[in-house]
Amino acid sequence: MNKSIWLRWRQPLIIFVLCFAGLGLIQNFIKSTLFQIDLSNRANIPLDTTDSAAVLRSLGISNLIPQLTFTCSPHDISELRMADQDSTHVHYLQLKTPKNECSVYGYVAPIDPASIINKSIKINDISISPYTNNRLIIVKHFSNGASLLAVSEPFTKLLYHSKTKRENIAITLTYKNQHITISNVNKKTTKHRLFKKDLPHNFSIEVFVTEQGINDVTKKDLYLINSVSMFALIVLCLLLGLNNNHQNSVKSMIDNGIRNKEFIPYYQPIINSITKKIVGCETLIRWHKSNGEIIPPNAFIDIAEKNKQIYEITRVRS
Repeated sequence: MNKSIWLRWRQPLIIFVLCFAGLGLIQNFIKSTLFQIDLSNRANIPLDTTDSAAVLRSLGISNLIPQLTFTCSPHDISELRMADQDSTHVHYLQLKTPKNECSVYGYVAPIDPASIINKSIKINDISISPYTNNRLIIVKHFSNGASLLAVSEPFTKLLYHSKTKRENIAITLTYKNQHITISNVNKKTTKHRLFKKDLPHNFSIEVFVTEQGINDVTKKDLYLINSVSMFALIVLCLLLGLNNNHQNSVKSMIDNGIRNKEFIPYYQPIINSITKKIVGCETLIRWHKSNGEIIPPNAFIDIAEKNKQIYEITRVRS
């Protein structure tokens, strides 16, 4: 390899190799950070308050209750269907009264709240229980004996849509000293990592995720970060190399100028203001190239000092 080329690109190459290796070493840290940020951004789940009415508000069905007659009339069924369509968090709604039952499917209510034996979180007159396919059942009980039941969308869908397979994510919801497991996987056979997101008013959500789950959720953002980092690193190294090229070119020109005696001293007199006599002088260097071009000092002094050529330049004579 040409020695001048090696000297020019040695520093940028070393910086590139070190930064590339460093980027590789911190990949797991970047993925974990991206997953935690992603969880924080997505965990606007409809369970962020101690107020049972606000739970319904978060579900998007709080406006439904005042519209119901609690008779399972065609009007009630129509209101259930409209609320189900308008809410992004609710998959299914049904109403049971002491005399009648109905749902978004008509005069049927296939889910019996009394049959739900899973562990539940209770907030005043609302109970929250895990349901199939990583969903929740939220039941509000009324003083007249009626109950309004809502089945949420799958939590893995709310949090991660279709980014990873269901078996890669396990979710636990906690409220004060009560907790329920929304989705579960075998933590003994697969390595999992825990991420926790604290929600307002004593709620928190814990996510156990496999390495494959982290890779699936963060791969797009990780690709973007790595691409931007590599682009910035390549641009930086090119600029360093080109800067070295410029300095080496100027260094070579200075050597030629020294050999050709192109550096001319200009003497600026120092005059005593009282006697009006010259008491000394200040020497200013100017670079007169053989082609008649005059190079200003600020274009070569710094480079000459860096390469110790300044000593040769200062030996010029009038």
